[in-house]
Amino acid sequence: MYQDQGKTTLVIMDWQMTAVHGGRATYGCRYFDLLWFVNTILWNPTLRHLFGDPVRPVARKFMESYYLATGIPFDAEEICGYAERFFAAKLPLRGHGSRKARLYLPRGRFLTRRFIQDLARMPYRG
Repeated sequence: MYQDQGKTTLVIMDWQMTAVHGGRATYGCRYFDLLWFVNTILWNPTLRHLFGDPVRPVARKFMESYYLATGIPFDAEEICGYAERFFAAKLPLRGHGSRKARLYLPRGRFLTRRFIQDLARMPYRG
């Protein structure tokens, strides 16, 4: 959404936790939604995940675009620390369920570690 009051401002609305969807609307850390998007492309793998890294270019462009659009200063230490905790909390849930999920588990872990390493090195400018 864009808000125009003399200048164009990017406004992101996340409706997932509203009463309409059975949740409760909250305000939270922006890193959660950024990493949730990356989590989705990391952990909904396709065959391309086994033979390459389709996540890297998408995640990089997404993160760069976010920081360029918002003008928020990039703090690599802060977001990488949050990412480590976020993915560590999700780890016990990995590999449960389908055979496909278990097959992709080692590769998903590798791509997750690489994403965090890339995140630490990327010079985003807000």
